[in-house]
Amino acid sequence: AVVSTQSTGRYPEEFALRDLDKFNYRYPRGESYHDLCCRLEPIIMDLEKQRTVLVICHQAVLRCIVGYLLDIPVEDMPYIKTPLHTVVKITPTAYGCEREDIKFGVAGAATRRDKQTVESIE
Repeated sequence: AVVSTQSTGRYPEEFALRDLDKFNYRYPRGESYHDLCCRLEPIIMDLEKQRTVLVICHQAVLRCIVGYLLDIPVEDMPYIKTPLHTVVKITPTAYGCEREDIKFGVAGAATRRDKQTVESIE
């Protein structure tokens, strides 16, 4: 896997295409957020039936799960903040879910980028 900071210099065209539509963009021989959400759908349906669940996963998977449970539009899903060294607690409420971040106090690098505009890509 190529780290994002490396890919901007080595593959600027791919990175720019990804910035245009991060949810649907698929790296060559890779997986898009859309693909990942489709793959996770049956798992998320099972999670909703459970009382208490602990999920340990990569940030992209966490963004899809949090996005679904908090009813976040798919185009915003890739930009959901998912800090490292943090437990994301989702609690069902009468009309949706609430999110609480429980940080472990371990220093970590930020790995999320803000949503890009067409002007910032050109």
